[in-house]
Amino acid sequence: YLEPDAARLAEILARAARSLDDYLSTFDEDGGSSEGPAYWSYGFGYYTVLAHLVGHRTGWKVDYFESEHARRISRFPLCTRLSQGLYVNFSDCDLHAGFIPAHLCYLSRRLELPDLARLVREQPGGGGERGRELTWALRDLFWRHEHVDGAFVPARHDWFGGMMWMVSRQDPEDPGALVLATKGGHNGEMHNQNDVGNVIVHAVGESVISDIGRGRYTKGYFGPERYEHIANSSRGHSVPVPNGQEQRSGGQHGARLLEHR
Repeated sequence: YLEPDAARLAEILARAARSLDDYLSTFDEDGGSSEGPAYWSYGFGYYTVLAHLVGHRTGWKVDYFESEHARRISRFPLCTRLSQGLYVNFSDCDLHAGFIPAHLCYLSRRLELPDLARLVREQPGGGGERGRELTWALRDLFWRHEHVDGAFVPARHDWFGGMMWMVSRQDPEDPGALVLATKGGHNGEMHNQNDVGNVIVHAVGESVISDIGRGRYTKGYFGPERYEHIANSSRGHSVPVPNGQEQRSGGQHGARLLEHR
């Protein structure tokens, strides 16, 4: 908005583009993020804002949404829904994940993903606290909801091969039907918890076998004693603890995919 020197702005954006590449590389090939849906809303929300600004400034000669990978990432909330307002909450993620309506509306129109517009109806008014941030409050004036017929119905089966997340729904048309979510992955992921093999069983709008999600964010929570917190240790998840031995942290400790069907 404010930089009059186009060459200087180009240099700034070139540096930023490196960071955007680094950010997109944290998603697996199917568009999944081990950080979970709530962090998708924050991180990919600001990716969307910058992509829109750069697109307009360059006459869309620079388009950060031109890749199929960005389109898959945009579908992440659709694939991780358990029931209305409740989402897969592996790692440091909240079960009650809310999305900013303006963000969903823009992605729905920009990428022709009408299910994102349908998902808007399930969001709390104004998008919660983040929807009141100036960035989103301004966009809420212009990235408005367009009516799309029908309610959102998730897929029967969603799979993220790189991080080994599976979400399987017995009957997607029935909001109270059984939903199973499970993960493989490894213990060096972003916002990692030592939870390889974790399972969520969800029915009638409730996780009957649940995941704790994130613990209280403190200095120690992100320090050397991270895995002493029950939310991050194997004791806080539905995984085996043979002879009292918990999983160890680090990317070398993880699952090996034998088969997915």
